[in-house]
Amino acid sequence: MDPNAAPTVRIKYPANLRVGYCQIPEAEFDPKIHERWEDDAAPSTDSAGAGNEGHGEGAETALTAAQVLEMAGGNFMTFKAAAKKVLGDACPDKKAEIIEALKAAA
Repeated sequence: MDPNAAPTVRIKYPANLRVGYCQIPEAEFDPKIHERWEDDAAPSTDSAGAGNEGHGEGAETALTAAQVLEMAGGNFMTFKAAAKKVLGDACPDKKAEIIEALKAAA
């Protein structure tokens, strides 16, 4: 780790389906818009490896329908992949239909 690197904090980031968080510079952390990741005691890495360390297969946490609905405004393919994990094979192809199915499941 670079001794000159700025300290970082982990914040909740449901769009990162693998681990559920991302790292940001500590100076940019704003408690009004960010929520700290609960497991902030885990070792920090440089930005190139942020969010990928120490998590093997199966480390992914299951999202609820409500959490996936919050992702609707982001990347569609990430949203659809998360929705498919919640809805299974019944997951529609179109965004509006996915949102309705998630609302029904929530």
